[in-house]
Amino acid sequence: MSAKTIIFVILAAAIAVLGLLASRHDPKFAENAWSELFWLIAGALATTILLDSILERSAAARRRREDQFAFRTFTATVLASLLELMGAETQAINELMACALIGNEKFASASRKARDIIATVPDIRPPLYNPMYLDIASHLRALSERYIRIYSSTHEEMLEHYQRLQALARRWNYRDALAESAMAHTESMRQDDPVKKTREAEIARHLHDVRQAVDDTAAYLSKVAERVAAGAGMPAA
Repeated sequence: MSAKTIIFVILAAAIAVLGLLASRHDPKFAENAWSELFWLIAGALATTILLDSILERSAAARRRREDQFAFRTFTATVLASLLELMGAETQAINELMACALIGNEKFASASRKARDIIATVPDIRPPLYNPMYLDIASHLRALSERYIRIYSSTHEEMLEHYQRLQALARRWNYRDALAESAMAHTESMRQDDPVKKTREAEIARHLHDVRQAVDDTAAYLSKVAERVAAGAGMPAA
């Protein structure tokens, strides 16, 4: 209950008490103009309290819808980047972004579909990783801070989601071995050069780590999208 509502309640209670006292000391209270004024003020206060409560709930619902839309936008952007990194078709990305505009249930379904597409693609596109990693990490941190109440039911879950998303974000870092120039240089080296084998092993390790990060990020974002669709969030702070 807001401070304004509390004040209205106190005023209404005070008027009711005064009206009761006046009616007991003045037998004609119910018949004179003062009683009409009393009931007019009391009715106005009651109406104001009711309208204030309705407007406050409406504003809270509107803020929640706006937060959920922003959540879907952030999540869709990350999933779209993952799809692009895995070389998915443009149509899949466009469908995902379109679902972010529709609603929570539709977007949760689209997120699961994106996760499944990502899981079936065998290899990433290395030249795209370094241009994308910073945006992905930034969006994951934003989801862990600005919208965490939308998909958390308790403070314990808030802490769990925060730690998990921060850990995911840290896995998205710059990898020099996957830079296009570095990979081209490795490719140009002689086959019998021992350094070439070392660099190829390093590239393979980075590709494996990125692949795991992609799968884990897609699975987690799909999970939180489903929680939002299920209405598992906490009231706005």
